Amino acid sequence: MKSCKYVIEELLKLNFNDFVLELYGTNRYNHHFAYVDIKVYFSLNDDNSMNYGMGIFTEMRGHGCRRYEQFMDGSVNNWSALVSRYLNDCAHFTRLDVANDIYDGSLSVQKIYEYCKQGLCISYSKKYEYHETGRLEDGEIVGETINIGKKGSNSQQWGVYNKLMEQGEKASDIGITSWIRSELRLFGDKAVLFAQNMAMKKPLKDLFFSVLASHYRFVLSDKYSIDTKKSRRETVSWWNEYIQTKERTKLKTVREETTLLKSKEFLETQVARTLTKVYKAYESSQGVESANAYINYLLVLGLEKMNDKDHTEVKEFSVEQNNSFSWGK
Repeated sequence: MKSCKYVIEELLKLNFNDFVLELYGTNRYNHHFAYVDIKVYFSLNDDNSMNYGMGIFTEMRGHGCRRYEQFMDGSVNNWSALVSRYLNDCAHFTRLDVANDIYDGSLSVQKIYEYCKQGLCISYSKKYEYHETGRLEDGEIVGETINIGKKGSNSQQWGVYNKLMEQGEKASDIGITSWIRSELRLFGDKAVLFAQNMAMKKPLKDLFFSVLASHYRFVLSDKYSIDTKKSRRETVSWWNEYIQTKERTKLKTVREETTLLKSKEFLETQVARTLTKVYKAYESSQGVESANAYINYLLVLGLEKMNDKDHTEVKEFSVEQNNSFSWGK
């Protein structure tokens, strides 16, 4: 029977000692090991013995994938190699997401939404959904997403959303003017089939675009076609360009530095003012040395309260800061 240590060291090729044991889980698993956003779930029986019937569940969401890419080493360890190791160990893929980030404005959420509303999206999927998020304060739209298809079972869903808009005030710091994420979400048998193709070392971008080309097509409107059967109409040029120009829309992402981000934001928005007020009070009443001594006292107090998870996040933040701004092809 395989252990969590085996999964972490032999399949993920990571250091088991970097992971922190958490006494809770998900989807009927009651424990997991975590290295920031890379998680390995398992279950214990009432007598604390391993519940091998549940198996071991590995989860890497978006941020976890970005973390894992920092440990990749070209032909030695890459996504194809990782998937191959899991398949060779008889792993079963229940979900696999593949995202394509577009920075040149060649695709937009609103354009796809308009074509869907007019019935101009030809697909095996039967339904689409559009979500928009706005601020009550001024009505400004701060998020937009369109999904075609449904999640779960052996299905697939294609989602397109405005990633730059999600960044909010941070968008101006990124240095780009357009960032749309096109994301395939594959479930059950479809996830397994895609994983098998990845293991055959087929280029990820070719797999991604071949699935899109096979399942989705946008056609000419009534203004430019008299054919009453929309599935017979010609494909619009902008969709052909997106599908065929793989090099222009490479499968890569701008690095999203998320480790400790919430902690930093909390300090800057909730703590900074109060801390400054207390510091100035000490400074005016007892002098600069006393004020600085109080700050040092807080740091020592915080250090004593740090747990294993906190230390892991500090280590990961250091790794993150020393990596390049973008990676992955």
